[in-house]
Amino acid sequence: MTMIFTSRGTGAGESNDERPEPASTADESADGVDSSALLGHVVDGLDSAVVIVDDRSEIVEVNAEATDLLGIAEADAVGLTPGQLYGVGSDATPLFERARERGDEIRDHRETIVIDDRELVVNRTVVPFLEDGEFAGGIELVRDVTEVERERERTELLEEYQRSVLRDFEKTVTALGEGDLTVETTVPEPPESFEEIQTVHDRFDRMADDLDGAVDNVRSVVETVDELSEALLETGDELSANSEEVSGSIDEIGRSSERMAEGTAELLEDAREADESASDLSASIEEITATMDEIDRTAETAASLAAEGRSDGREAVEEIRTAVEAADRITAEVDDLEERMAQAGEIIDVISEIADQTNLLALNASIEAATAGEAGDGFAVVANEVKSLAEESRESADEIERIIEDVQSRTDAVVSGIDRMNDDVADGADAVETVVDRLEEIKTAIDETSSGTADVSATVETQARDVQRVSTLVERTTEQCDEFDASAQQIVAAIEQQSLAMDQVTEISSALSQRVDALNDQIERFKLERGETATVGAVGDD
Repeated sequence: MTMIFTSRGTGAGESNDERPEPASTADESADGVDSSALLGHVVDGLDSAVVIVDDRSEIVEVNAEATDLLGIAEADAVGLTPGQLYGVGSDATPLFERARERGDEIRDHRETIVIDDRELVVNRTVVPFLEDGEFAGGIELVRDVTEVERERERTELLEEYQRSVLRDFEKTVTALGEGDLTVETTVPEPPESFEEIQTVHDRFDRMADDLDGAVDNVRSVVETVDELSEALLETGDELSANSEEVSGSIDEIGRSSERMAEGTAELLEDAREADESASDLSASIEEITATMDEIDRTAETAASLAAEGRSDGREAVEEIRTAVEAADRITAEVDDLEERMAQAGEIIDVISEIADQTNLLALNASIEAATAGEAGDGFAVVANEVKSLAEESRESADEIERIIEDVQSRTDAVVSGIDRMNDDVADGADAVETVVDRLEEIKTAIDETSSGTADVSATVETQARDVQRVSTLVERTTEQCDEFDASAQQIVAAIEQQSLAMDQVTEISSALSQRVDALNDQIERFKLERGETATVGAVGDD
């Protein structure tokens, strides 16, 4: 070329205010040759593909970068238009025509071209050369940004994939926070396969497996606690029923003891009357004969009372033994309850350990999110939610443990009360058996008294001896009545203590039922089967 191109844009595309000057002399022609050579050196020194066209938009020069990028020799490119360089199907934009129309440069026009069946993303910058305001040629810089574009697309695809997976994780964690233990965490396959997105997928997949494992462990623990709560409720009902049964037996024993006390008082009164009669007989033998019938009737009454007292005493012993057996059954049931509560305590320890592991998992997830930078912000939100769930699970586990410890404390009190009650009732039973033996002796003595009164009728001397014998027997009867009365009072006192102990059993049974109800309320916050509805509110609200 012998023409000198001037433009508002130079080889780098930067505009200036210079206007083209007309060339008219031979010196100017020589300057044009020097300028063309200089322009060629500048073009070859650029690291971008450069295409120079004349006023007909035909290529007059390309640099080595252009021949490498476009896959064409410089000799083959000269004379073509830029659109012909970009291959069939490229549908490249005719930028020089637009620049000619606008009279101004076009910068960083990005589009896709086809070179040897390869799609390339390029940035095209066109700078027109103007002479007297007319298009005299121009220069185009073409930069291959295919890898940059692909990296941008991959970044956008990776970010969208992360957002999608994190939204799924957020839904799962929200459901867990509402008590739904039926959720399953799934990580979709990435839409494309490249190293970065596959690495993110693998990390999400491991996190999903860990979260599913934690949910399975919590579900197993909640199901076990649910079964134990049902067993506790049944045990509480049985304990309450047995308490009512024992209370009824105690009431019956109390009534029998009152009747025994009344019989003892009457027997003691009769014995005193007999003693007075014996004193009168000692003073006057004649009066003995007159009072023998009265003594005989009194003896019969005493024998009847003794027989009745003996029968009542045996019934009292049987009822007391029954109460002791019932108390032993209650003790065995309470011991079984303590074993179940100990098992529940072990399960609560498992829940606490799971909560700690989940908390550690959330911490690791937070570290991973911090490492990922802005792309891990959503991942950090999920980690915080998992940590919150772990803390709430730990609080619920601590609450259940406090409930179990309270129930165990009350159960120990019940066992101690029942043991003391059994000892007292056993002592009462032994005392009643002693009273029955004494009543047997009383009846025997009364029978002997009756026989003596018959002998008195035969002779006065025999009457005198019999009176002395009767007096002795009456004294013994009085002593035995006193002992019997004391034993009856002990039985009544023991029955009262047993009644108080059974009242305590009833109160503890009621408290146990309330604790079990509270435990069931905690369990009902979790959804264990599909189709169930978890209780509204986060675990640990109580």
